[in-house]
Amino acid sequence: MLMRLTVIVLVAIAVACAPPLDYPALYGQIQSGKCDEAVQYVQDAEQGYGRNQRLLYLMDMARANMLCGRYEQANAFFGRADLLAEELWTKSLSAEAASFLLNDYTRPYAGEDFERALINLNSALSYLALGDLEGAQ
Repeated sequence: MLMRLTVIVLVAIAVACAPPLDYPALYGQIQSGKCDEAVQYVQDAEQGYGRNQRLLYLMDMARANMLCGRYEQANAFFGRADLLAEELWTKSLSAEAASFLLNDYTRPYAGEDFERALINLNSALSYLALGDLEGAQ
């Protein structure tokens, strides 16, 4: 009985920690020209990101759309990701205290410095692909 319970708990933990996307499969779909399926795959996985990883979902949707040549949609997601990253950058005292006492997963993921920079870089590249030099600036 104890062995079964241990296995169930370990499987539950492994599933809870699993990334929401199989990135090689996603990029394989994009490379084979199945862009509708690739974007739908990310969209279908939205709930798997959880409430504290909304920024990652927005960045994945933006990147999938960009790689598929859907630059307007990509820029919409990059814009939402940029706003959320800025909002999350300002830290609340209670969230910081909870993450100190419990773990980092108690607060929303605000992105690393390089990720926030990549949001702006990829957005600029999307604007350039559209021929919008002013938007790229």
